[in-house]
Order: sequence, then structure tokens, then C-alpha cells
Amino acid sequence: MGGFSSHAGTYDVGIIFDEELGLSAIPFYKTFCSIFEKKDCTKIENYDKCLEHFLITDGISANLLKRVEAKYPNFMKVVNKIFETDMTFDELLEKYKSQYLKEKIYSSTTVLYESKTFSKTLGYIEDEEAKPKIDAKNVGRNDSCPCGSGKKYKKCCGSEYALQPQASLA
Repeated sequence: MGGFSSHAGTYDVGIIFDEELGLSAIPFYKTFCSIFEKKDCTKIENYDKCLEHFLITDGISANLLKRVEAKYPNFMKVVNKIFETDMTFDELLEKYKSQYLKEKIYSSTTVLYESKTFSKTLGYIEDEEAKPKIDAKNVGRNDSCPCGSGKKYKKCCGSEYALQPQASLA
């Protein structure tokens, strides 16, 4: 990605976690945010190209724009001034991020991270056979999973037990 960073030596990348779509690495995130922080964004080198990049790039989700718009009350005022338009935020999303509004699009980082093959290769998860057996009698659905994953029991080992037939108490 060449061309519109506002700094000479540092490549600015934001690592953003979205509860709905996962983890994303966003190039020039700090530069993008600085457009809404500065009194005069025109002093940021290639500010207009940076803004355009965030709007037209498929890898930038509507959720990210919603996050930035919520953080900076002047978001639409600045966008409209730069592009000489008079759009609302909803119109902006419909114009540039309509695909995100229709369906969830997960970042490639999230897809890769959630891949069992990738995780096994890097040693993040063990083989299923090596996974400890969990005594789930005293574990609540919303408790941390006793396997040590850091996930809630219902999203981890509890999902395995939910699929198994429950023993009758009779």
C-alpha cells in the first residue's frame, strides 16, 4: 500500500477486534483517525486518498466505520467537506459498504486464526485426542471453561457436551 501515510518512517497499522467479525489488521488506521482529530485535516499528507481508501476497500468493514463515526462526532462533517457531498452516515454506508450491511464478512485474519489446521501448526490448540476430558457436573454454561482455553464453557468444551445425548435421571 503505497502513497498516503502521514509519516515518513513508521507504517501505522491498527489491530482491531470486532465482537461480530473478529480480528483485523487495518493499515493506516492511525492516519485515518487523525483526519477527524486535527483541526485542519488538509495538513495530513494525502488525507483525501486515505479517507477514500477506507471507504472503498473491501477489507474495511462497515462496523469499523461505525466505530470511528461513534468516536468522532465530526465524522460526517469532515467526510462531506472532503468529498463535497451532503450525505448522512447511513447513506455513506449504503454507498460504500452495502455488502457488509447485507451479510457478515469475516476478516482473513479471523478466518485464519479460527482455522484448526493453522492453530495446530502454531501450537495454539492440541490434537482433539490430547484434549483433557472435562468433568462438567459443576461447570455453569457461562463459567470459564476448565480446559484453560479462556473461552466460556458453552463456547468451548460445553458445545461438545451439548451435542451428546443427556443421560436420563429416571
